[in-house]
Amino acid sequence: MTEENPENNQTNNAPQTGNVSVSVKDSDGNPLQGVDVIIGDGNTGDEYEGTTGSAGGCNINNVPVGTYELLAIKEGYDQYYGNITIVAGANTANIIMAEEVDDDF
Repeated sequence: MTEENPENNQTNNAPQTGNVSVSVKDSDGNPLQGVDVIIGDGNTGDEYEGTTGSAGGCNINNVPVGTYELLAIKEGYDQYYGNITIVAGANTANIIMAEEVDDDF
């Protein structure tokens, strides 16, 4: 009779995910509240979103590992666009947003 060792037969097919701690500040270093932050996959259309609180931060959890587009939007500020690579576990994104310049004379 052969005994099976369950440790050798386990497979983990669950996708690995990461959690992102986002910090958004203005160009003077002040935290920005109410910034919509989007981590998106342009190929699949998948999006993971958060909105910053009074301390300028938010957490976006359970994002599958991979490379994504990072977008931050707040009225009165230039839109931030960049890329972020998510690894399993903890990730950080530090964003600086510049105030919009009014070109109207």
